[in-house]
Amino acid sequence: MTTTVFEMLQVAVNIARDLQVANALDLRALLIKRYPGDDAAIDQALDLWRGYVRRHGC
Repeated sequence: MTTTVFEMLQVAVNIARDLQVANALDLRALLIKRYPGDDAAIDQALDLWRGYVRRHGC
């Protein structure tokens, strides 16, 4: 995991928690607004987020 992906994952987790976003598409849209042009890193961070949610049921 790159530093960029790690930082985006942290932001994604905070956004999901603070805004109660449970849908990956909505979260992706919010991340794209914040990090335009970083689609690959956003997708990697969301894949990690999805995996965590699936494993832990949160």
